[in-house]
Amino acid sequence: NNTNAQKFNLEKTDIINEGIVSIRKVDSVDMVVDVKDNSSKDGEKIQLYGKNGSLAQRFEIYKIKNDEVRIRTMSSGGWLTEEGKEAGSSVIQEGDSSTPVSDANTWKVEWNNGIVFKNKESGLYLDVEGNKTDNATKIKVNKKNNNQISQRFLVVKEDLLGGWYEIESALGTFVDLDNSGSD
Repeated sequence: NNTNAQKFNLEKTDIINEGIVSIRKVDSVDMVVDVKDNSSKDGEKIQLYGKNGSLAQRFEIYKIKNDEVRIRTMSSGGWLTEEGKEAGSSVIQEGDSSTPVSDANTWKVEWNNGIVFKNKESGLYLDVEGNKTDNATKIKVNKKNNNQISQRFLVVKEDLLGGWYEIESALGTFVDLDNSGSD
């Protein structure tokens, strides 16, 4: 009928944006990618776990290119990295904020009825072992399977930490607004 109700503007956007996120299983959004035991240990394995809002379940997305990202864990500041270059290899946190970009810690972002992460080094995909939804299910890399929902994720923007905070210096003093000002 040529009314405004039938007219739309299309705007190109990226599949994924930078920032603090949780990475959720597309068919079970209460299950999220998690650093085992909220460990800061280099080489700690990544798993699927029930959503609890901890730093173990927060990640920071850094864009390398439009369709390539690095994923930094908030548990250690390390990067999601494939442990080996073969199907079934674990995904671990490795390094720290000064670790250089490498193909092993870079993921190509694709869309397949959910966000899919393909490791740049091996060409293998982030995968939930056996498509399970149990706590402590292994996150690994595997060959692409277009019909497998175990490789599809939702990336949800999150706050690093929720709530109100006081900022205390090493001297024991606190950040404060002068005279309780609001300017």
